[in-house]
Amino acid sequence: MKRLCCLLFLLFTLPLCPVGSLAQEAIDVTRDCRIYLNGGSTARKNITDKKYMTVWVGNMGRESTIRIELPKHFDCGGLYLCWGTRPDTWTLYQNDQEVAQSDDSGFAHEYVEVKGGGGLRLVMQANESANIILGELFVLQGHTPPDWVQRWQPTYETADLMVLVAHPDDELLFMGGTIPYYERVRNKRVVVCYLTCANNMRQSELLNGLWSMGIRNYPVIGQFRDKNQPTMKKMYDFWGKNEVEDFVVELVRKYKPKVLISHDVNGEYGHSAHRVCSELAVYAFHEAGKKSVDPKSTQEFGTWEISKLYLHLHEENPIVMDWKTPHEKLDGQTPLKLAEAAFKLHRSQNKNHQMGKNNKYDSSKFGLAGTRVGNDIQKNDFFENVPEE
Repeated sequence: MKRLCCLLFLLFTLPLCPVGSLAQEAIDVTRDCRIYLNGGSTARKNITDKKYMTVWVGNMGRESTIRIELPKHFDCGGLYLCWGTRPDTWTLYQNDQEVAQSDDSGFAHEYVEVKGGGGLRLVMQANESANIILGELFVLQGHTPPDWVQRWQPTYETADLMVLVAHPDDELLFMGGTIPYYERVRNKRVVVCYLTCANNMRQSELLNGLWSMGIRNYPVIGQFRDKNQPTMKKMYDFWGKNEVEDFVVELVRKYKPKVLISHDVNGEYGHSAHRVCSELAVYAFHEAGKKSVDPKSTQEFGTWEISKLYLHLHEENPIVMDWKTPHEKLDGQTPLKLAEAAFKLHRSQNKNHQMGKNNKYDSSKFGLAGTRVGNDIQKNDFFENVPEE
């Protein structure tokens, strides 16, 4: 009798479920939509070409609007927005009813769910000092967004491992399989920090690359300008030595990493930003634990002492990491293969650099440049001697 009741319940409730089932993966229906915005057909093409290289620019200090007429049979789905510069605020209206508002996450890529069809109106407000920049807009129909649609979680409150690099793609070219290995195989909290991000395209590339490797917690993207300088002094002058030192010390105090890794002291191929980034990592290792250094972040976050510091290609206390072993937690792939696939998403840089056999700067070689927990014996793990929580 009990089985019969359960069967009858299922028969009566199944028709109430949405057609296509809850597991239906959403499809891209952007081309089936009518999109209206300032700039006409050129602007519309710029935000729907899936290249991340062309953009639409909204009004500085004023309100901007994008209107979208959804396809006739649209029942549910969402908007995937890839910002170059986010508006101060945005509000989404559906058939003149407010259905969503921006949050304070700061995520450059975000997904907004939409239920039902009709017309959408995205109203954006820019501040007085920056234009709104939208790189790509996707309209998706279906219950479950596909894997490539990014739904970021906030940056970890505390890090096990901090990866500090100068530019987007450095975390792959020079750190190899570090990020997918420690995040997914070793279950460590990895916070990736960039000092610079040249433009909206490279911002999207770094997010696409991290997401493809299985990273779900948002990185830290610094706002220092990207320009190679002939000397380290000029690089420091360009960024402001005190400003960039305080920035890195604050990162360490805020996220409290046990292990920090960064660039080669010689900047791999001599890039002054890489060299300065490496020196900043050494500075933070020694200074972030001192109250007198950057009193502002001391007051907000307290001080912090990193257990271990590794630098790429460092000759002292060398270790060699294994990024070429497949792992079940990586779906049978190697950490290096995931990093190589992520680098391919940095399309603007593919002509200038290469990974794999053609990468001149071995991403498996590091050296222990600072330690508070003793020297390595096994020399194959950044967390050797670091106590577990």
